[in-house]
Amino acid sequence: RRESARNLTITNRLQNPLVLRTTFPFTGHYKKQNNKSTTINLFVTDQIPVSNDKDIIVTPLITKGASFDETTGLLTWKIKLSTSENKTLKFTYSIESDKNKPLANIN
Repeated sequence: RRESARNLTITNRLQNPLVLRTTFPFTGHYKKQNNKSTTINLFVTDQIPVSNDKDIIVTPLITKGASFDETTGLLTWKIKLSTSENKTLKFTYSIESDKNKPLANIN
């Protein structure tokens, strides 16, 4: 099993001074390349946060090519890569909360 690095960034903090809520959109991606001389099948998983707090809303925006489990937030890609083929797996989600409510681990 080989681990791969995930790139996750806050794409833009959306805050309207007239609205009492703030939205943090996040985008993550994986870049995969087949360096083998045969076709390979990959199984890639990641997770979008899940909130049990009614004041914090997590919304998947882009999960292209992945199956998504709303209960667990689990994203799963099953991909086939031919020899020397590259593929980027991308996902985007937003977290919306009361602008006066601090969220852990968000810059």
